[in-house]
Amino acid sequence: MAYTFFTVANETLRRINEVELTSSTFSAAKGVQALVKDAINSSQRDIFTRDREWTFAYGSTSQTLTAGTQEYAVTTGFMSVDIDTVLIDRNDTLNVEERRLMPLTYDEYIDNHKERDEQRNSGDYDTPIYVYLTPDYKIGVSPRPDKAYVIKYTYYKSPTDLEASGSVPEVPAQYKNTLIDGALYHLYMMRDNIEQADRSSRAFEEGIDYMRSTLINRYIRMRDTRVKDTVNDR
Repeated sequence: MAYTFFTVANETLRRINEVELTSSTFSAAKGVQALVKDAINSSQRDIFTRDREWTFAYGSTSQTLTAGTQEYAVTTGFMSVDIDTVLIDRNDTLNVEERRLMPLTYDEYIDNHKERDEQRNSGDYDTPIYVYLTPDYKIGVSPRPDKAYVIKYTYYKSPTDLEASGSVPEVPAQYKNTLIDGALYHLYMMRDNIEQADRSSRAFEEGIDYMRSTLINRYIRMRDTRVKDTVNDR
């Protein structure tokens, strides 16, 4: 069976012994069917906000710089930006090789580079070396760019609400039960059924923990931090 907003909504309705939706009633759903659709979207938003580094929330984008312009709005629909991944794209016309920009905290930028950048004029712009995020979430580069370089970076996005019956949830299909458990929690809270809401909440949190263990908590290698006692080894 396909994994869509339609099928997830109907499985959720079956769990609470309610009438299922049809293709003709889905878009104009009312009552509990409409609440189920809202609850599934709420559950998906909950999953995205539980952790900012889900593999299914990963995205990449690029930004063309403008000579003399130092700060740029982050791509729309983001939850967080991985500042360690910002690269200048290779461009033979601009005579620049692809390389990673050195990340700075905003305080480091203010302390060590802002004054110099503010004093630059058009004859003093250069290829950026550093990158930082401003408190209002703009990407800044330093020094001010002298050409239309392209920077690339990765980010973690927020979910797009499901609307059409054929929309595919952004939470992967293998975690459908967690998505439904979250939806049930919201439904039972709407109905003031605290006991069932607590059960669904526990199942939802257990599902989130499992998702973390399989999607995020992975270690490529282990590092031995023990200190060898060279004196007693002699």
